[in-house]
Amino acid sequence: MSAVINILKQQNHLLSAQVEEMATQVDNLKQSLVTALNKLNEYEPDFVKKFLTPDAPVADAADTSPMTPAN
Repeated sequence: MSAVINILKQQNHLLSAQVEEMATQVDNLKQSLVTALNKLNEYEPDFVKKFLTPDAPVADAADTSPMTPAN
């Protein structure tokens, strides 16, 4: 029984480390997306506004350009 408990503790430790690594990767991805949106905002502020607040009105609501996000 002690061997099973030790194995489970090791697995738990490894899984916890994986969860931490994935959380770090998600944080890095979020920061990359924020940076990209900030750069894009200089050139396409209406798209960025639409992306961040989908229900907000934009200057040209009839715009169906390829940059329009899919719902």
